[in-house]
Parts: sequence; structure tokens; C-alpha cells
Amino acid sequence: MKQKKRTKEFIQEYNLLQTLMDSMPDSIYFKDGKNRFIRVNKAKAERSGTAPEKMIGKTDFDFFSKERAEKSFADDNWVMKSGKPFINRIEEITLSNGRKRWVSATKLPRYDEEDKVIGTVGISRDITEQKRAEEILREAKDYTDNIIKSMADASIVVDPDGKIQAINRATEELLGYKKDELIGKSVATILEEEEEEEEVFKGTRLKKLIEEGVVRHYDMNYRTKKGEVIPVSFSGSAMRDHEGKLIGIVGIARDTREIKHLQDELIRSAKMAAIGELASGIAHEIRNPLAIMAASAQYLQEKLVSSDPKKEFIEVIDKSVKTIDTIVKRMLDLARPARLEFQSININRLLDETRRLIRGKASKQRVKIVRQYHRRLPMITVDERRLGEVFLNLMMNALQAMPEGGYLRVSTDFHQEENVISIQFRDNGEGIPADYQKQIFDPFFTTRKKGVGLGLSVSQRTINDHHGIIKVHSHVGKGTTFTIKFPISPA
Repeated sequence: MKQKKRTKEFIQEYNLLQTLMDSMPDSIYFKDGKNRFIRVNKAKAERSGTAPEKMIGKTDFDFFSKERAEKSFADDNWVMKSGKPFINRIEEITLSNGRKRWVSATKLPRYDEEDKVIGTVGISRDITEQKRAEEILREAKDYTDNIIKSMADASIVVDPDGKIQAINRATEELLGYKKDELIGKSVATILEEEEEEEEVFKGTRLKKLIEEGVVRHYDMNYRTKKGEVIPVSFSGSAMRDHEGKLIGIVGIARDTREIKHLQDELIRSAKMAAIGELASGIAHEIRNPLAIMAASAQYLQEKLVSSDPKKEFIEVIDKSVKTIDTIVKRMLDLARPARLEFQSININRLLDETRRLIRGKASKQRVKIVRQYHRRLPMITVDERRLGEVFLNLMMNALQAMPEGGYLRVSTDFHQEENVISIQFRDNGEGIPADYQKQIFDPFFTTRKKGVGLGLSVSQRTINDHHGIIKVHSHVGKGTTFTIKFPISPA
């Protein structure tokens, strides 16, 4: 009776286990020590293309390809021999109908009551749809990444704590950082005015961004790895998860250096036009009285004897008239199109001739003039007189910046790739404050008590008329460098 009861209980447990196995979507099977199936569920049988009872006592070679069967045998033998399982191994299989599927396979050793390995238990889950979804997501991510990488504007992704999570290639090129140098760092790393501009990512502006979902065309400054400040137009959007929670900010920054340069040029052009109209009017009104004054002074000089003390005052009047006339001429140079007389010259020679004009003054001020000329500088077609005035003005400015002595290095170079000649005037004088550097080319801007503020304006006009450029770089207490570049052949 006991034996019958135990047999009945065993059958009930067996049937219950089979029922549970059949209800599961995963393939489940038991094998003996010779890799023969001793129990399979419906899912396993369906994927094998047969009925469960037809698989009992048979091996993988009866249902699958030779390649797959050999691999399954090898896996089973390794599990039985080592007594170790392998869990969730991803592999691609081919079903009996020829369809390929991805499965996550697990194999475990089976033990008897004496803990001896007597076979294996296998479980495999079909993850084909999951793999397809992952592939779609990966393709979508790759597609998005390619779009971001190919963008001309700098792109950045920041988390809610203000930490940089991603940047594109344009950001690397703009700021001079490698990707690994910025990921995980505070966004303040690349911002010039941290307290104000970090508000976009942390403070009141972030609150506005969260409420409105976007901020557009916000002017701010990025700071490169080398410390250069770059103005950008920043637009950002809030990123949220499926519950609407903020998970980050994605921002696009457009380099506005060229735009601001063009804006400055337009403003300067407008100023020049206004000054031109003013200069023309002033010149017309002033030159007639000046001519009368000059003629009267000359008449008095001729009438007075050389020993007459009044003659000294007449000379002062004459000198002052000439000074005013020079100022009027400079104003007219700004107002009217230049009449250039082009000729082919050697820039080194013109610089030497200009240097000789200030050599005496430089010696008195203990200023050493150092020449560093390119020996094979190409000839260039320019207006020698007007360009000589530019060089003289820059050299005189350098001397005025070094009242206690110093050095002025005048150098030339030929940039073959750009097909331009560069001339550089570098002193170690007082330097120009950063706030003044954007204004020094504006008419009538000067920091000197006796200055009129037209020298650099006229110089820039002359350089522009030659299709060249002039730039200034200066640090207070360290000196100033003016760099001029000319094309070899004017347009």
C-alpha cells in the first residue's frame, strides 16, 4: 500500500511539474548523462518542430543541424564534467523551419541523491524581439549621434546637476578639449562668467527653461582650454523622461565671433560715414579762415624785421595754422575715398626708411629698435607714401608708450600658404587696457592729453584701402603688438 501511495504521489508531482513546465513560454528540458531528452515542455517541442513525447529518449542530432547538435553536446558535456552552470548566454539558433532566433540560454547540472552529476537541465528564452528592439534603438542612437557629430554648431548635454554628459565634435574643435576631458565635469568649466551664465543650467534661467521648455538665442561666452573667450548664441531645450521629470538639458551654441566682427564693422562704417559728413563740413568752414590766417601771418613776417620780437609770435601762429591744416587733412582722409598711387616696393626698405626718421628720438628715449626681416620678402604693390605714414604712426605710438626706454621689434614675414606678407610692431611699453583695445581705431578716441585720436583711424583706413588687415594684441605693463597683413597682389 505504501509503495502504491508513493508511486501515486510521484506521478502527481511529475504531472504537476510537467503542467508547470508546459505553462511557461521558455523552452525547458531535462537530459540524462548521455545527452538524451528525458523531459521537455511544449515550448521546447514546438521550437524543435515535433511533439513532446517524440523527443523523449532522443538527442539533438535527431532534431537539429549537425553544427547545432555538436555545440549542444559540447555544452552539456562541459556542464556535466565541470559541475558548473552557464547562465544567460546569448546565442543565435536556427529552428527546424529554418528561421533564425536569438535566445538567452542557461544550462545547469542535474544531481542524484548522492550529489553525483547525472545529466543537465536546460532553459532558453527567446529574446529575438528584444534584440530587434535593441537593434532599432542602437540604429536610432547611431543615427542621432551621427547627426549631432556632423552638426556645425557646438552641442552639449548637461544633467540636472550641471554636469556635462555629452558633447559633439564641433564642441571639441571650438573649445580645444577632448571629449574625455569634459564628460562628468561641471558646465562651469567652459563658461566665462560662471555665476551669471551658469544660471542657464542651475538658477532662475533654468527655472524659466523648465517652465517654457526652451531658451533661444541667449548671448553668453564660452571659455576655451587655452583661456580664449568665445561669444556664442545659446539655445537650449529641457529633456524629460516618460513621467515628465527633468533629466537634462541639450544645448546648441553658435560661434558669433564673425557675426560680432561684422556688426562692429557696420557700426564703425556708420561712425566713419557720420564723421565723413562732419569732416567735409568742418573742412569747408575752417579752410577759408585758415588760408586767411596763413596769408596774414606770411604778410606780417615779410613786413617785420628779423630782430623784431613780434616775429616769434607770428611763427607760432604759422605753426599752429599748419597743425590745424594737418588735422583737417586727416579728417578728410577718413571722409573721402583714398586716391592711391600704387607702385611695387620692398616693405623692408620702406620700414628702414621710416625707422631712420625716428632713430634720433628713439636714441634719446633709450629705445632700442630691433629688426627681424624676412630675407626673401616678395615685392608688394602699395601706395608707398600712405603706407609710410602708417608705419611712422605705429612707431611713434610705440615710442610714446616707452617714455623710460625699452625695445621696439619690427619684423616681417611671408606666409606662402596664405600668399600674404605680415608686418609686426612689438614693444614692451605701458600696454593698452582691454577695455580700450576695441576703441583705439575709432576716430577721436585717445588716452593722451595732446592726442587728437585720428592716427590709428587713418592708419586702419589706409590698410583697408590696400585690402589688408590690422590687429592689436596688448597687456597692460607688458607691451603692445600691432600686426598688419597684406595680400601680395591687391584685388
